[in-house]
Amino acid sequence: MYQQLHQGQPVVHVPEMGMYLISRYGDVAEALRDDETYSSCVASKLTSGLSMNPQRDSVDAVLATGYPHVDSLAWLDPPQHTRQRQLIVSALNARRVKLLEGEISRTASALVESWDEDATIEYMTAFSQPLAIAMIAAILGLTQEETARLPRWSEAVMNRIGKPLSEEEDIAEATQVVEFQHFMAALVETRRKGGHDDFLGDVVAANLVGDDPISMAELLSLLLTLLVAGHDTSASLMGSLLYELVRRPELMQRVRADRSLISRVIEETLRLQAPVSVFTRVTTCPVKVADTEIAADELVMLMFGSANVDAEQFADPLAFDIDRPQLRSHVAFGGGIHFCPGAVLAKREAEIGLNLLLDRFSDIRLAPGATPEFDSNFRMRRLLSLDIVARV
Repeated sequence: MYQQLHQGQPVVHVPEMGMYLISRYGDVAEALRDDETYSSCVASKLTSGLSMNPQRDSVDAVLATGYPHVDSLAWLDPPQHTRQRQLIVSALNARRVKLLEGEISRTASALVESWDEDATIEYMTAFSQPLAIAMIAAILGLTQEETARLPRWSEAVMNRIGKPLSEEEDIAEATQVVEFQHFMAALVETRRKGGHDDFLGDVVAANLVGDDPISMAELLSLLLTLLVAGHDTSASLMGSLLYELVRRPELMQRVRADRSLISRVIEETLRLQAPVSVFTRVTTCPVKVADTEIAADELVMLMFGSANVDAEQFADPLAFDIDRPQLRSHVAFGGGIHFCPGAVLAKREAEIGLNLLLDRFSDIRLAPGATPEFDSNFRMRRLLSLDIVARV
């Protein structure tokens, strides 16, 4: 489908969605660089809480019991975006990342200890998802009991922004969002008292020092963004990374013999299986993309997954080739001022996790008859299940 778009209709107007789809690499990359023409402030064009579902009074009533939705990070332009990004970058410093690397190793080791040799392991629930959620918990300084609630909250957000929901489903997911808000607001209040050496404590402390501190509603929206970005996308990357390797035993052996290749496998996985498939912008002025005129104040969908398989940018784009030139020129982490601030940490999670698996098991392969299952969420490219067999 992507190739057909590149060759025949690189910009597609979809009235049913009220937006234009932009599919070619060059056009997507240009839009990511040009944040003046392509604004990230899209909330006014969508419904409550950035949902793609219809506006519903019943859902709004649920959301009203929490904190108001306030745009955060990925849905902001400067100077508001700059203010929030500096807060995140200052808290996610080199010392914090180094501490997290040790936590990644310890958690990954504990997870594989419970695996039975020769038994079928559902990798997403047995490794990538709990490892990713453990890192978010470590960042926020949560207890084990508190951590158990994070996956459901993350899922609720992803369902609201990327899936068509019935009214009952939408109410249920909105209820989870409000629950997350109240939970995190209580944590923020404890961090304001000091004495917590964790990422959340750093964010709160930095925010208190600034001349223009962000409100509780802003901070909660930012933390909700971090929950989804840090959990779901990291788990998706780790799942897709192993999926690409178990499908290519010869590449698995090559990587096993030369671990320096892991970083290249990660980059090629990001290109072909970008965890975030699309991202939304709104035009601030009329713009011509390819041969299509797009008016001001129109939603555009930048298709990362499509851009990453554009033959104009990547030779033989559907091939998994870790030796290709321009290996890191993909747009899986976005670009411009919105390049993902957690990209380095996400890659380290994947690298440390894969190294541990290769150290622990001499043979890792797809379980007989297994059919990996992908989610239907149009914004995300993620495996729901990946059955493997791992032997010592």
